[in-house]
Amino acid sequence: MLTLRAAAQLLANATGVASLRPLAALLGASGTPRPVRAALRREMGLAGLTGRTQLVPGAGAFRVLIAELEPATDVGPDTDVRERTRRVGAALLRYGPAMYWAIVAVDLRQLCVATVSPGDGGPRLAVLRVDRSRVLDSDAETLRVLAEVNETDDVLRHARLTDMLRREALGLRFYRALDSAVARLADSLPSTGASRSERRELALLCASRCLFLAFLEAKGWMDARRDFLLHHTLHALESGGRLH
Repeated sequence: MLTLRAAAQLLANATGVASLRPLAALLGASGTPRPVRAALRREMGLAGLTGRTQLVPGAGAFRVLIAELEPATDVGPDTDVRERTRRVGAALLRYGPAMYWAIVAVDLRQLCVATVSPGDGGPRLAVLRVDRSRVLDSDAETLRVLAEVNETDDVLRHARLTDMLRREALGLRFYRALDSAVARLADSLPSTGASRSERRELALLCASRCLFLAFLEAKGWMDARRDFLLHHTLHALESGGRLH
C-alpha cells in the first residue's frame, strides 16, 4: 500500500514526463509509454498545448496522457493549469472519442491529475490540482485513494477514478467554504481582550457546533424538523433576542 509520505514525494517530484510515469501506473496505465512526437501532437490537436508528451496504455480502451504543459499564449502564461488541462482533454475527446482518457499534466509549478468525460457543454474534468512546492496531506491522501482503485475493466476503472476525484474536489470546496466562513466570523468578533488566534479559535468552535447541529437536523433528530435551525434562528432574530 502506498504510504502518505511516498504519495507526497511522488507528487512533489512530478517535474517532467519521466517522473509522471509512476503516477500513470498508479492510475492503472502500466503499458509501455509511447512518445507523442510533434506530428502526432498536431494530429491529436495538442500542438501548442503540450511539449514533451507520452501516451500510456491501460486495459482495454483506458489511456493516460502524460504531458508537460505549454504556456497558454492566447491569454498569458499564467493561465490556470486546470483550464489548460481542460483544453488537452477536449483535444483527446475529439481525437479518440471511444477511449477512456485520464491526464497527468505538469507545468513549472503545478500538477493536474484528471479524468475526462464528454459533457453537453464540452469536456467534463474531475481534477486533483497540486502545488508541487506545497503538497498538502489531502493531496497525498487523494493519490493514495486513486492508487487503491482495482477495477480491471476499462469503463469501471475510469468511472471509479472519476468518482474519487469528484468526491475529493467536493471535499476541498467544502473545506474552503468553511475556512472562509470561520475567517469572516472571527473578523466580526470584537478584538478587545482577545488575540486574532483566540477569536479564530472561538469562531471555529461555533462553526463546529453548527455543523454538529446540522448533522442532527439532517437525521431528523431535532423535533423531526428539517428546517429546525432556520426556524429558530429567524424566530430569535425577529423577536429581538440574542441568537447566541
